[in-house]
Amino acid sequence: LFWLKVVVQVMSCYQCSSDMCRPTSVMGGELPGFVTWQSSTSRTAKKVDTEREERKRQALEIVRRAAEEARRHMVVKPRRPQPKTCRVQPPKEPPPRRPAPYRDPVSPRTFLRKTHQRLWDQKRRQLAPPKRAEPCRDPVCTPRTFMRKTRQRVWEQKATLYANTGFRPARVAVVGAGPVGLWTAVCIAKRYEGLFAKQNGKLRIMQKSAVPVVDVFERRGQSHDPRRITLAISVATNDLLNEQLHGQHCFSPTCAISFIESILHQEYMKYASAGFGQLRLDANIEDPEDLFAQGYDVVIVASGRHALSESWRSERGMEVANADKEEALILKFSGTRHPVLEHVSAAVSRLTRGNARVFFRPGATEDQGWVWIVGLEPELMVRVRVELDKSDGRGVYGSFKEAWSCLAGECDWSVCAAGALDSPSSARSLVNQGSVRSLVSSVSPSRSRMKSKSPAVGTWPPLAMSLLDELLAPLTVTARVTEAAYWHSAKAVHRVERSGQTDGWLALVGDSARGKPFYLGSTLNGHFHDVMTLTSDTSWSQWGSSPLPLKKYAERYRERATEIRHQGGHRKVEDTLRGTDGAPVPACREDWR
Repeated sequence: LFWLKVVVQVMSCYQCSSDMCRPTSVMGGELPGFVTWQSSTSRTAKKVDTEREERKRQALEIVRRAAEEARRHMVVKPRRPQPKTCRVQPPKEPPPRRPAPYRDPVSPRTFLRKTHQRLWDQKRRQLAPPKRAEPCRDPVCTPRTFMRKTRQRVWEQKATLYANTGFRPARVAVVGAGPVGLWTAVCIAKRYEGLFAKQNGKLRIMQKSAVPVVDVFERRGQSHDPRRITLAISVATNDLLNEQLHGQHCFSPTCAISFIESILHQEYMKYASAGFGQLRLDANIEDPEDLFAQGYDVVIVASGRHALSESWRSERGMEVANADKEEALILKFSGTRHPVLEHVSAAVSRLTRGNARVFFRPGATEDQGWVWIVGLEPELMVRVRVELDKSDGRGVYGSFKEAWSCLAGECDWSVCAAGALDSPSSARSLVNQGSVRSLVSSVSPSRSRMKSKSPAVGTWPPLAMSLLDELLAPLTVTARVTEAAYWHSAKAVHRVERSGQTDGWLALVGDSARGKPFYLGSTLNGHFHDVMTLTSDTSWSQWGSSPLPLKKYAERYRERATEIRHQGGHRKVEDTLRGTDGAPVPACREDWR
């Protein structure tokens, strides 16, 4: 049985060629190829697996080495990149290759000659005049035709826009190209401007959408004489003007009205060149309502107090209401000295009697000015009017003393001087010394109010005229009489009904609406601030959106008119203009706002 098992095992591993089992075979010499069965079968199986993995690893190593050897001898050509094509942007062609440098040797002389020739050709091409292009023969290309068609196309686009919204910009007419009229036009156009910088650094004005049209009508021509009147401008008004204008200007504390008009005229012409409107000179507008027939929606009257007749105002309920009236004698002087008007006013005010008051206003130059005498006796004013009527309401004289002698008649100067000073010689000596302070101190207020020694009410003007001659040294004195009073219109806004169209609106601004006597200060400060309410609180680009477009301006004017109505006459106003010492405060220092 044992040998039977050995034979069976030997037959099962006949092809085995392992080195491990050959030496152990008992019958190795007798039976070639036969091995003896080992007692441990598991150990034999592990060895077989290990040998199999080793053979497999050796075979893979042989394959890897063969692949590296073949890759080393293989020549691989680089792939050309495929061009990226696109329907919108075609592929860019590679830049051409620079040609190889010229290898042919050239002599230095030939090289310099060719270089100079090449530089000369470049310079000649630069200095040659440019070729003039032939003008286009198409009539559409002319500038005038192009601008006309462009303007027509823009108006058609705007008309389509207005038809969709139901509103349109207003057409405004301003009557009067004075400071208030030009200021109104500039403030309206300022709200609808668009600025952008040009290449040279300057600003250019452009229009926004739905821009109103503002036209200004002026009765004067291009060559009119400027008004040489100096006005007092407050700091608040100076800041307001610089805020709305393109540039900084100095209007405060005093400024000539001609300078303000010139600045506002230049500002409005900038807007006019941008298409906001136009200035029409030599346009005499008798009735402002006639402008509604030309298609205007709003007519703003800024032509002054006397531009509208009383009958025209009464038909529309815009009558002028005056406060207490006073007749004023105005003496305009021009001399060689440059006095301080505050000092002269303080000296002359000590000589006045009764309700008489003397005001001084500066002129266009330092040697010019006005003297306003208010509160003279009615009998004396009648005599002055009669004398002025003989010279067409205006008289020209060589001095204040001569003017008063011709207007009021001769007067006993000794009596006049004795009423105010101790003797005429003392008065003359004080005047010759030029000391205003000594003259003022010599006239005691307590003594002047004594009834026993006070002169007659009409005897103080000759002494005051003599004092003005000594202090001002006038060359010419011009006299005239005017009525001074606060005035205001009953209303500043009036609706004009038009059949088949929207209602038109009349608005009064400036002196056409309200004002005050000139000697009490400038009314221009208050007018500038009132115009801001009219221009800023009204929707000019969407006209017709509100049934009362000028409501806020009418309410503001009603409040201002109430303030004027409560002034209580000029006597009360004069009390407010006096200081603690009784001397009148110069009216040109503050505005009435």
